[in-house]
Amino acid sequence: MIPLPELVPARMLNEFAYCPRLAFLEWAEATFEHNPDTLDGRFVHRRVDAGDERAFPPPDAPDTDEPYSPSGEPAIRRLLTVRDEALPVHVVSQGAFVGKSADRITIRAKGELDKHVRLIDIAQLCLYGNVQISTQAFRELVGTGIPITFHTQHGYFLATANGLWHGNAHLRIAQHAVSADPVRSLRLAKGFITAKIRNQRVILRRNDERAAEDADRVLDRLATLIPAAMEVDSIASLLGIEGIAARLYFSRFGALLKFSNFNFESRNRRPPTDPVNALLSFTYALLTRECHIAAMNGGFDPL
Repeated sequence: MIPLPELVPARMLNEFAYCPRLAFLEWAEATFEHNPDTLDGRFVHRRVDAGDERAFPPPDAPDTDEPYSPSGEPAIRRLLTVRDEALPVHVVSQGAFVGKSADRITIRAKGELDKHVRLIDIAQLCLYGNVQISTQAFRELVGTGIPITFHTQHGYFLATANGLWHGNAHLRIAQHAVSADPVRSLRLAKGFITAKIRNQRVILRRNDERAAEDADRVLDRLATLIPAAMEVDSIASLLGIEGIAARLYFSRFGALLKFSNFNFESRNRRPPTDPVNALLSFTYALLTRECHIAAMNGGFDPL
């Protein structure tokens, strides 16, 4: 009697589910007929099938803060939105003028060729510094639901111009009711801050490749701040924990940069004093604008 093997090829399980007789013929009686695709696969996997190579060491145990860790928590539901082909248009040339021509906006700047962008291709119009816009272009953009955002020359977000306010007044009433309730507003703030600290820890754990005791210390300290944030009883205490987490995160931020010509010592702003901090501040301004517009489009009061 032929002894049963310890392992069954995954392909044979597939064949058995499809047709038990086919699985018996191909595996037990070895009557498998090769074709060019299977021969190519056999050649590619010849080293694996030989079994004479050392196996890779087992991976480290997953961290409980990893979004894909088997921690027993329910999976986060993905919300799939309709893909918007329109993109933001940024006008940074000082002295530029934005006008309208038919179904397009025109951008004229001294010493540059005129640029034309179709309205249907514009998600937002972002104006930086001394940039002018005509009344016709302004009216057309806000009338079609395309926000116009205003920034300083250095990128700080100042204001946004949109169409009429979203009609769901009951949503904003509920929003302000939660804001006025210390218990409910603190509960929401705890969720925001703990999620932020978890994300900071995951980013460091995945990308800080420099083996150092300080890196482990920062990860351990961030891990202790997560439950601490859930136990505070005031917004002031929660802001203190957020500040501690930010200081720890940016103490290792320089180790995440892969290019030697980017140097990061510490976080500074208003104004930033080095290229990395300038990029961080500009990115924060862009995110602030995106969150502001998303809140308005959803019917919330962004302020």
